[in-house]
Amino acid sequence: MQILGPLRVWRDGVELDPGPRQQSCLLALLLARTGRPVSKHELIDLMWGDAPPTSALNVVHKYVGNLRRVLEPALAPREHGSYLQSRGHGYLITVNPDELDLTCFRALTRVASAKRRSGSNDAALDSYVDALRLWRGPAAESLMPGSSATSIAAALDHEFLHACDVAAELAIALRRPDRVLTALHLAASLAPLRETTHVNLITALAAQGRRADALRAFLTIRARLADDLGMGPGPELQDAHRRLLDPARQADPVPETRTSPLLVALTGTAGAGQRPLADHVARIFADEFPDGHLYLSLRPNLTTGAALRDLLHSLGVPAASVPATIAAKTAAYRSVTTGKRLLVFLDDATDASQIRPLLPDSADCLVIVSSRTPLTRLAALDCGRLLLALATLTGQKVQPLELTGGGSRRAGPVDGAGAPDRR
Repeated sequence: MQILGPLRVWRDGVELDPGPRQQSCLLALLLARTGRPVSKHELIDLMWGDAPPTSALNVVHKYVGNLRRVLEPALAPREHGSYLQSRGHGYLITVNPDELDLTCFRALTRVASAKRRSGSNDAALDSYVDALRLWRGPAAESLMPGSSATSIAAALDHEFLHACDVAAELAIALRRPDRVLTALHLAASLAPLRETTHVNLITALAAQGRRADALRAFLTIRARLADDLGMGPGPELQDAHRRLLDPARQADPVPETRTSPLLVALTGTAGAGQRPLADHVARIFADEFPDGHLYLSLRPNLTTGAALRDLLHSLGVPAASVPATIAAKTAAYRSVTTGKRLLVFLDDATDASQIRPLLPDSADCLVIVSSRTPLTRLAALDCGRLLLALATLTGQKVQPLELTGGGSRRAGPVDGAGAPDRR
């Protein structure tokens, strides 16, 4: 099964028809959440948004039955089969790791990241290239535009973009830019306003000796930024352009640091004190983020599109310049935040999937998240992560906390009555 591009399903070397558009969308949504149950109400919301038909639940039941027969045609009536199973008030799709391109991609990037951390850069690049080759276009291409499900597809695309960033740095440092050019061209088409992607493409083209192509790539992104956002190239793009004009100018050494923002997540039950502690942490570090401090309440029913719109407004993008679609809003947000030092406070999150589209596109940002529920899926966001689990602050000893990202440890007790310091 493939969702890293157009949805495709194969059995014994024969391609199968997953059915009409909405049925295919349902399968793509379940595959994007593979290994996790998705409730029927969430599926209805993702497929129809605020205007579901009265028959939506029956339609979902019908589609699930049809998909079970597509995946396992020998099933007897009313049998659930081994792939698409009922779980509580929802459905769960389970596949072997090598049966879905998404699970293969994630496994390869984990291997690549581990090899890179150990200093085996050539082997890391091999694994990244193998992972990037699995992508054939936008995730679940053409199945989800205009629906609430767009944010799920956009989150998958961002995994690809991040892997491209790291692979490009490795390939350029190892003087093998040719190995990532195909992936970078695809990334540039998926994220037409994401400056980091275009910097990597320009740099890789120039490193391969294709300076004219690199210059055309720069002129294209510069014009698009001006036309779509009314802004000029950021510092990274400007520096890439200067290196094009002056071949003797050398790029900075490839950093051995994270490429995503630092993410601090504070979780605890109501009254545990995560909000006051998050406020305190934000005040302590505010001066270190001169490009802005953003606050967003992830209130119930706040859509990804509305959240991105609010963040873009806070960053000074005029209402008339905010794109209409979630994918375009996401691209605009990442472009505006590229290279910036921002502090972003996301309050009252309910799920890690809410957070990914709202992460700035800069490793120099700090994102603080407060939540009343454990955000167990944060590991998939591939950021520097500091996960704090809080007990109720009653003046007694609080038992924190787990620190993850490049290793993990258990910290000692903290006095609940005392104020946190910069440590």
